Amino acid sequence: MSATQKTVRRDYIVSALICATAYVGLVFGAKVAIGHFDPQGPLLMAMAVTPAIPIIAYFFAFGRYLARIDEYQRDLIIRALLIAVAATISISAVWDFLQAYGGVAPPEPFIFTTGFIALFGISQGLTKLLEKFGRRS
Repeated sequence: MSATQKTVRRDYIVSALICATAYVGLVFGAKVAIGHFDPQGPLLMAMAVTPAIPIIAYFFAFGRYLARIDEYQRDLIIRALLIAVAATISISAVWDFLQAYGGVAPPEPFIFTTGFIALFGISQGLTKLLEKFGRRS
C-alpha cells in the first residue's frame, strides 16, 4: 500500500470514528434528553432523528474514501457492499412475507441497520479471503 493510500485510509478511519463517536453520543443523549424533558411535537421529532445525522455524514465520508482509493480496492469494497445489500434486502423481504402472511412479529428497531453493518463487515472479510485464494495462478 502506497503512502498516499495509507493517508487516504487513515483519513477515512478518522472520519468514520468521528461519525461513530457522534452517533453513540447522540443516541444516548437523545434517549436521556427525551426521557428527562418529555418533549412533544416537532421538538420530539427533531430530537428523535438527531442520531441519524452522523449516519448520513458517514455516507459522505465513505463516498469520499471510495473516490480516493485505487480501483482494485474499490472493486473489492463494492462487491462486499453489493453482497451485504442483497443479503439484507433478501432477509427483509422474507421477514416481510412472514409478517404479512405468517403472523410473525415485526422486527425490533434498528435490526436491519445493525444487521446490514454486520453483513457488510463479514462480506468484506469473505471477499478478501476469496480474492486471496482465488487469484492464485
